[in-house]
Amino acid sequence: MSDAGRKWGPIGVDEWVAGASALELRLQGQRVLLVGPCPGCGHQIDRDITAAAGVGLVKGSAPERVSVACNCGRHHAGRAADARPAGCGAAGAIRLEAR
Repeated sequence: MSDAGRKWGPIGVDEWVAGASALELRLQGQRVLLVGPCPGCGHQIDRDITAAAGVGLVKGSAPERVSVACNCGRHHAGRAADARPAGCGAAGAIRLEAR
């Protein structure tokens, strides 16, 4: 997938909220991952939220929100080539809801 010329940098809150709705929770062995297209550049991102989700802890101990930043691994103009996580710079919070 192309970044369509997306330069490195933050995105607006409305853009983050709209794009973050496409992220999904996935179980991978004992890990809980948040995966999907980055709200900023559209490249695939993943965030291990196992610890933040409180897996194995008492119910109700998980935080309400977790921070997520683009870690697509693609180069974006304006971003240092050795910056970590490599990505477009889009970042925001995701609300976790127990179901």
